Amino acid sequence: MHNSSDVWKAAKYKKELDKADRTRQEDRERISSMQAEVKELKSRLQTAEGGREKDVKKLESSLAETQKQGRRAQETLEKEKGALATAEVDRKRMQEELAQARKEATKAQGELKNMQVI
Repeated sequence: MHNSSDVWKAAKYKKELDKADRTRQEDRERISSMQAEVKELKSRLQTAEGGREKDVKKLESSLAETQKQGRRAQETLEKEKGALATAEVDRKRMQEELAQARKEATKAQGELKNMQVI
């Protein structure tokens, strides 16, 4: 009986060891699968970061160009404002000169009529 009990225990231990070996192999396979997944995710992340850096550089370049264009537009606007102010001053001066010339013409016409009357 002692002998059959030992055989039964040995069979039981063998069964438990086989089960532990299968579990260990399944765990190794899961770990290997997870490692491959982590490697794939790292690769995707690097690709995404590389693309993002490229996009950021494009945006920075576009922003710099837009700022340059904005400065040029602002400079042009300031020049146009200056030219407009100068034109307005010239217009007022010319209106004053025209008004003065009209007064002088009216005066000259009056003097001419007075001379003709005499």
